[in-house]
Amino acid sequence: MAHRFTVSELEHRKLIHNGSMYTRHSTSSTLGNITWRCDQRDIKCPGKATTSSKDVLLCTPEHNHQPDWGRCGATEAVAQMTATASTSRATSAFVQGAIARVSIEVSVKLPKTSFLKRKV
Repeated sequence: MAHRFTVSELEHRKLIHNGSMYTRHSTSSTLGNITWRCDQRDIKCPGKATTSSKDVLLCTPEHNHQPDWGRCGATEAVAQMTATASTSRATSAFVQGAIARVSIEVSVKLPKTSFLKRKV
C-alpha cells in the first residue's frame, strides 16, 4: 500500500504506511532523505522508514506491535476536522457530523468529543 502524510495533534508531520505511523527523526543535509521512527516509542518499537527527496519509501519491517489502521484513521480524521473547522458551521455540529462519517474502527480510536471540540 502507498504511504501518505498527515499531521499530529501538535501540528507535526506524520508518515502513515501499512497501518503504522512514523514521526520525523532526522533529515540528511546532503541527500534530502528523511528518516522516520515509529511513533510507538512507549513500547520501544524499533520500526523505521526513510523517504527520499523523490518521495520513495524504504521501510524496516521490524515493528514489535500489530498495525493499527483505526489509530491511523483517527489521526487523519482529527487532522481533517482541524483543517476544515475554520470554514465550517458551529463547532459542536461540525464535530458530530465529522464523527458520523468515519468507520467504527476509526471512531473507537478518536479522542473524546469534548477534546475534539476544543481542538478544532
